[in-house]
Amino acid sequence: FLRIPFTPLEVSKFIHSLVKDTLRTREREGIVRPDMIHLLMEARKERVSDGVNGGKTAKLDLTDEDITAQATVFFLAGFDTASTLLCFASYFLALNEDVQDRLQAEIDLVFDDEVTYETVHSMKYLDMIIS
Repeated sequence: FLRIPFTPLEVSKFIHSLVKDTLRTREREGIVRPDMIHLLMEARKERVSDGVNGGKTAKLDLTDEDITAQATVFFLAGFDTASTLLCFASYFLALNEDVQDRLQAEIDLVFDDEVTYETVHSMKYLDMIIS
């Protein structure tokens, strides 16, 4: 849109490739996750009201590039808040050894060798600490 690079070319290529691969994998395997990528994929399929012209609907022409741009903005906007959360959570755990021990016990119980989205999502105590 502005044609001004905000990141090095290799970073832009990596993000574009990552989002494109994610879109293809989710479409091919029918993967649904409660996230922004899924919402954009659904918006691409549906007709939406334009809010004017008597409520006429139109199909959104969201390209892979549009979805990649939105994902990039979403990632960059959340980067600072995520790092702040991790700092406060680490500090809280350092001050509260009992909480740290209970969280470590949950981690040891839940994880084998592989960390997956589903496994992390199932961790109730971790969710209480982060939320």
